[in-house]
Amino acid sequence: MSFSIPGVVRAVAFLLLTLGGASAASGQEEPGEGQAVVDTGDIVASLHRCNGPQLDMNFCARDHALAVMPLLEAAASRVRSLLKREREQAAFDKAHKAFKEYVDAACYLDAALVYPGSMGMWSRESCIVRRVAPRIKALDDYADCKSGRSDCRSGTTPTDADLGEIQ
Repeated sequence: MSFSIPGVVRAVAFLLLTLGGASAASGQEEPGEGQAVVDTGDIVASLHRCNGPQLDMNFCARDHALAVMPLLEAAASRVRSLLKREREQAAFDKAHKAFKEYVDAACYLDAALVYPGSMGMWSRESCIVRRVAPRIKALDDYADCKSGRSDCRSGTTPTDADLGEIQ
């Protein structure tokens, strides 16, 4: 019997999703049994507090990845609601979809590089958090700029904010 990496990843993902995950909320969440404490106020710092045996770290990273994705969608919804023209919304939707596909592919690569080692899950799930958290900040900065809550120092487009210090 042989297994393909994508097949194994899908099977593991299915099992993880059926076992349940963290719910997204702002601030610190109360963990369920076997779940990590996820501080969504600074999710990357929270991720770095995952410790213990590799299996515990893997599931801690998974809980963080499950918590960060609804935050990304909420930030994207805030930005999209500020875009008034249909063309802008369509372009934003295309860019948002491409970003999520990039994260998926990049993090799959991270996991594949250590496959079949025990760090595969940690590599993939922590990669998701590390790539998505800055995007959430960029989208939030852009929404603050467009709504007049900030002075737009981060840039005047969602991609300007992504560039950070490179501008």
